[in-house]
Order: sequence, then structure tokens, then C-alpha cells
Amino acid sequence: MKHSIHTIWSLLILGVCQLATVGCNEKISVDEIIQGDPVIEAFAPASGKPGTEIRLTGEYFRDVLSATLGGVEVDIRYKVSQQEMVLVVPVGAKSGKIVLKTRKLEVESSGSFTVVFPVPEMTEIPAKGELEEEVEIAGTHLDVVTAVYFNDVEASVSYQSEKELVVKVPFVTEDKVDIFLAYFDEAGEKRVGTQGGAFEIVKIRPEISSAMPVQVTEGEIVVLTGTHLHLIEEIVFGETPAVINSQNETVISFRVPTLSETSTVAVQAIYYNGTATLTLSESCEVIIPKVLYYPGVELGAHRTAEGNLLNATTGIVSQVCALREKDNQKLFDMAAVVNNDGSIPGTSKAVFAINGPQNTVGGFRNYWCNGSALTTANTAEGLISEGYGDFLSVTTTFLVLSESDPAQAEIIRLVKNGLLKEISPEATPALFNGTIVTSIATVRMANMSEGVDFQSTSVFNEGHVIAFKNEYKNRIGLMEIQTIHLDRTQEKTYSDQHASLIFDLYYQR
Repeated sequence: MKHSIHTIWSLLILGVCQLATVGCNEKISVDEIIQGDPVIEAFAPASGKPGTEIRLTGEYFRDVLSATLGGVEVDIRYKVSQQEMVLVVPVGAKSGKIVLKTRKLEVESSGSFTVVFPVPEMTEIPAKGELEEEVEIAGTHLDVVTAVYFNDVEASVSYQSEKELVVKVPFVTEDKVDIFLAYFDEAGEKRVGTQGGAFEIVKIRPEISSAMPVQVTEGEIVVLTGTHLHLIEEIVFGETPAVINSQNETVISFRVPTLSETSTVAVQAIYYNGTATLTLSESCEVIIPKVLYYPGVELGAHRTAEGNLLNATTGIVSQVCALREKDNQKLFDMAAVVNNDGSIPGTSKAVFAINGPQNTVGGFRNYWCNGSALTTANTAEGLISEGYGDFLSVTTTFLVLSESDPAQAEIIRLVKNGLLKEISPEATPALFNGTIVTSIATVRMANMSEGVDFQSTSVFNEGHVIAFKNEYKNRIGLMEIQTIHLDRTQEKTYSDQHASLIFDLYYQR
């Protein structure tokens, strides 16, 4: 076996050496292909409309890079061989000689090609069609059409041949329209079409099946049902637009906007690019209360997804990341946090607390933004140097109201019975004349040792009413605590991310 393998390798080596000898001693011959200049010997047909294929025959077409007809560039559809190629007459072409271009030169045909411009004609169109429906147009020379218009609105063409067009009906303000075909002749683009509104666009329209309330309150969410409600683009109260919260084909909900004062206005839904309206109510009374009211506000702890910063003017809760924008800082009235309970030694439980911005310096570094600390600073000077001075400059003070104080009990009664319609020196004088004074920088829930019945001007539980005043905004507010979400069995680190407070908020307008 070893002898056989040795013999095979010897033969291979000998063959390689023989090839090498030939390579060194003999001259290799290579045929040189000579490429001449292109020559157009003939073309056919001699005339045609845009889209016509022109077949050229001749010589040396390999190096042709582009072609023109009457000075207008044409598409080279095929290079069949060195002797044959196919061009396509483009839209806008002009009669003239065919010119072929290579990198080095240009050659032209001896004869000229004549471009003809037939006028497209519609012989049959449907009488009507729904918006976005595809309709068929029959006729002659439709393959030269460059665009289709319904009045002056261009339609999408999905199919085109010499005798047929399929187009999608576009939105046009008018219901009765004419159809126009665009094409080119020697002078440029032309249009030909119908007259007298020959085509009707059938438009579906939104319809309301539920009644618009005759009286609504600023900020109230209105829900209406019906059909084709997804077409509605805007809802206006008089001339004031409402915010649409959600909508689909059968349901739409929107928030009643703020008007300058309590007014009776028409309410209309606008659709079809602002060209059509549906009257929801000819006479709707919009009540503008003299107090801002936001039910069910949820304020989370300093590491929760809900956010721990409250703008009482809007009732909107934000995460601490919002403090990185300087323009936001003075918008917030308060900040929530979870503190150590501390009432039972040897445990690490939590209590929910609410601070005025001026009282957040010590816990600021515990605020998280996108999973990490907002800052490591823990002094006012450090926080101010990092750009948080505007937030710290806002002073908000609190007072947990007590049933045992007659003036405070009256405010509690108004809140709990839904009778608080205004916060002002005239409607709630005790909040303004010094009878009820908010002077506490932080309020908290009762700790584990105090229990739910504990009473203090700085301690709250579910059902309590808290008064607060923002000195920067010079506004007074009230919070009725509904629910405290804090699991007493969990450690503080859990509560940092899961605790929250739900309350009804009233704020001075």
C-alpha cells in the first residue's frame, strides 16, 4: 500500500513539472476581440405612441449605455444581443432621430421615429362609487394616461391597459364630481374628462345613536355610541375643541373642554378633512365650576411607575424624571415618598408621606429615574448646583383636618357630601382668613404603633381630608384620601416601588 501511494505522488509531481516546462518554453496565444462603434442599421416600427417598443438591429450594441429619442432619454428595455436591442418610447418623448451613447461617442439613426399622441377617451364609467372603492373605467388609448383626477384630486391607479383603468375613489369635498384623464401631446400635459358632475362619490357618514347630555361639566368624560365614529376628526364646543380620548367605529369618548365661563353652546363633530359636520347638540350647557376637581388621583411612592409628583392645577401625576426639565419644576405642588416606619424596633417597614417641595432635600437622592438615582446630592446647595433649585423654591404646607374643630369640620362636610363648588374667600372663608392654617411641611400616614384611629394635624388615614397651600402659585387645595395601597407585611424596599395613595383632589381655580 505504501509503495502504491508513493507511485501516485511521483506521477503527480512529474505532471506538474511537465506543465511548468511547457509554461516556460512555449508562448500562449490569446485571441483579441475587437469591438467596433455601434451601428444602427434599422428600427421598427417607424412611429408609435408613448409605451411603444422600438426594435433596433445593427452591430456592436454591447457598449451602449443610454439612448435618446428626439433629445429625450428613453428606457433600454432589452439588449438581446450585439445586433439587437429594444427601446421604449417614454411619456413626453418627441419625434426625431434615435441616438445611442457609449462612453466615447454617440451614433444616430439615419431615419427619424415619429411619436404619435392619441387622445385617451372614456367610453364607459360607473355612475357612482363609495369612498376608497376601486372602480373600472373603459375606453380607448387609456395606456397613455399619466394620471386620473376626480375634480382636482388625483386618484390611485391600480391597473392600466389600453382599454381599461382601475382607480380608487379619493376623498373630494363635493359629492358630484367629474373624472379627468391626464396625458401628453407635443405641447405638454393635457387633460380630457367628463362634464356636469358625471360621477357620484358615495360617502359613509358618522351617526350618533346615544344622546349628547344637555348639561356637562368642564373636564367631564362624555361617551357616545353610533356608527362610523372613527371618521370623526374633531369635536368642538362652540369654537373650543375637546380632547378625544379614544374612538373606534362604534364608540367615541372625549373630555369637555374649558370655556371662559359657564355657557350654553352647540356641540359639533367634524369629519372629512374639516369639510363636514355632525351636530351632537344644538344647545349644551357647559358648567365651569369655580373649583378644579380631579377624582381618583393616584400618587405613587418615589420609585413607582405611577410617579410621585403632583401638579394640582392639572391633576396630573409625573415621575421624577420630569424634574430634569427646568421648566417643569415649579409646576409641582407636592412629592410623595415612603419613609421608614421606625415605630417597631427591629423591623424595616414603611409609612407613606407627602412633602412640600421645600422639604424634599433629605430624600431627594432616593428619587429614581429610569431605574437609577436622579442625583447623589443630599444638601440644598448640592441640589441647587445640579439645577433643581426651582423645585426646592416651591413651598407647600399641609394640615390634616379634624372633625373636632368646627371650622375644619365644615370643610370636611362640604367635601364628603359633594357640596364643595368653590374655594375662595367668599365660599370657604376659613381657609383664607387665618381660621384654618396650613403650616406643616410634611404629612404622613399613621405608623404601625399609632393605628388607624390616631389623630394628629400631620397624620392621615383613609377617609381623612387634607388641606394644603402652595405659596408659589398662591392656591389652596383639598385632598380626600380614598385608599392607601401599602402592604404592611412587606419591607420598605418593596413599598418604595409599589405603594400609592388614591384621593379626590379639589384645587382653587
